[in-house]
Amino acid sequence: MLLQTLRKLGKRGVKTRFILANSYSYESFKTLKELSERCRSLEIEVVGRIKYEELLNLYDRVWALIFLSLLEEPLLYAVIESMLIVQYP
Repeated sequence: MLLQTLRKLGKRGVKTRFILANSYSYESFKTLKELSERCRSLEIEVVGRIKYEELLNLYDRVWALIFLSLLEEPLLYAVIESMLIVQYP
């Protein structure tokens, strides 16, 4: 779903910047890199797994949190945390 959205944004030339935290497979990382190179309007940065202290600094660099999950939970801790740090979920 994320890749489909990124492709659509890239095709439309919408200038966006994504900072992705967590572990990604080599294939996913390669796909993200190729997409970023092909669509100049997309800036995709993969920071990998980070410590909690670094996460707080990362929140200062972002405007919104996009939290992708396979679980249907009504309210995740990450979303609550981002709201407390004044980010838009």
